[in-house]
Amino acid sequence: MKREERQREILNLLDRQAGISAGDLARQFRVSRMTIHRDLSSLLSQGLLLRIRGGAVTRGRSSAPQENCSVCARRIVPHQSSEVHCLDGSVDIACCAACGLRRSIERGGGGQILVGDHISGRPVLAAEAFFLVNSLASPCCQPSLLSFASENEVSLFQAGFGGSIARLEEALEFLRVAENLDQA
Repeated sequence: MKREERQREILNLLDRQAGISAGDLARQFRVSRMTIHRDLSSLLSQGLLLRIRGGAVTRGRSSAPQENCSVCARRIVPHQSSEVHCLDGSVDIACCAACGLRRSIERGGGGQILVGDHISGRPVLAAEAFFLVNSLASPCCQPSLLSFASENEVSLFQAGFGGSIARLEEALEFLRVAENLDQA
């Protein structure tokens, strides 16, 4: 498959899902991760996607930036925000990882969730993120739930603020229990 064809197909995949990892793309197209990284860099330079640690995500589909969280109505601070890309094609913007995961539960799951790395603010696929739950840190919403791209960074943050390190399913379960949300 030629580079242009592969890049078109990457964009088509990102139209159907919020984000994808470079490893998944390399396996799908049977090319090296370095080839995929070059493809993603080219598409990034054209403004067609955003790079995240380990892959790429779609650019927001909304023409006007959303100012308030779709869950709690707080003002959105971009480096903390999360996006829930729903199966129906809609995108809900939330002020933090807790609200993003809460919205995903309310919507019955499915789709993709992007969360902001608590240190850098860069978007991370929630399925690949590490979460610190129930720490002493006071994020914008309660219960305390922070997202990180790196296991090392979440461990260092945990050393200072306590809490438990979780992956996506455990973080979702934490919210379900803490807020008595129905399991979808």
